[in-house]
Amino acid sequence: CIRDRANRLQVVDGRGVPSPNTGMVEAPSAEVDAVVDAVVDHLLTRPEESLAVITISRLHAVHVRAAVERTIANSPALVEAGESAVSLVPVVDITGASGLRRDRVIFSVGFGKTVHGRVLHTFGPLTEADGARYLSEALLVPSRYMSVISSLGPGDIGVDDLSGAAPRLLATLLETAAREELLIGADEDVAKASPLLFDLAARLRGRGLFTALYYGYDAG
Repeated sequence: CIRDRANRLQVVDGRGVPSPNTGMVEAPSAEVDAVVDAVVDHLLTRPEESLAVITISRLHAVHVRAAVERTIANSPALVEAGESAVSLVPVVDITGASGLRRDRVIFSVGFGKTVHGRVLHTFGPLTEADGARYLSEALLVPSRYMSVISSLGPGDIGVDDLSGAAPRLLATLLETAAREELLIGADEDVAKASPLLFDLAARLRGRGLFTALYYGYDAG
């Protein structure tokens, strides 16, 4: 589990109809709008700091990128920055985060609930063989601050319904981002930790973050 006082979570009411092709609720408009607002706020208040937007959903990244470009083009306060602002704020999904480094990151999950509020436990790239690596590399992008914008809040993801390290890591991230700081001295079960989690913990500790492996979940 990651311990970072700078993390903040904004939960929005993002709902939609599952795609007949993928079975996922992706790129809910409320979440797209919240990310765009956060990008605009950054450009106006912290132009000296570099920023990236990272999403889990590939489709969400496409929608956010297009919305950011439209907003910049139509905003008198931002139009002067124009193309340079768009190019300086990359919007990528987690499969494209490797090697990216920025001062700040807006991490947007990009999956919403159904119109009836049901959470579908399908998370696109996270369910792929390299899902845990993708998410781990995304968490290493910011050097100063990471905020999280999500239609899924702490406790919304049923850990008992998940298989694989990556979706469980997402559930832990949402729980962590909701706290101003995590409890010091949390129990951890290092015997269950895989080499991948050990490597992730070492990298995060090297960046000044506190970690506790397998904190709070019997199965990770």
